[in-house]
Amino acid sequence: MLKTLKEKLLELGLRQTRLRALLADFLDSASEPLSVPELNRLLLKHKNQANKTSIYRELAFLIKHDLVREVEFGEGKKRYESALLPHHHHLICQKCQQVTDVTLGSGAEMIAWEKLISAKAGFKVTNHLLEFFGFCQKCR
Repeated sequence: MLKTLKEKLLELGLRQTRLRALLADFLDSASEPLSVPELNRLLLKHKNQANKTSIYRELAFLIKHDLVREVEFGEGKKRYESALLPHHHHLICQKCQQVTDVTLGSGAEMIAWEKLISAKAGFKVTNHLLEFFGFCQKCR
């Protein structure tokens, strides 16, 4: 069973501030990566307030401990998602901006691609991001 970010924080012996715990809850329950303004709206909706600097500081802490992943879809806006999710990629609709997670192949297939890149280009792959842009069924 997939652990929650709060469970992982406890397992690692990391402090759970109120803001950190709320952000962890929001990211665990999100169906797509969230931006700082979206996280801030969720905080306000749950009658909590934090300035953007505090939100960024908590996200940086979670990223440093490999609990949160930062993603960007080419529009200059960073979004954040749980790093505890299984490896996946994103489909981004260029009209409505809907983001959908998609899993491509098995881990073995991705490792094979990374080995191929290493062999052909002499490049050591340590991580990868793969995003697909187009139009969702609703916007086509």
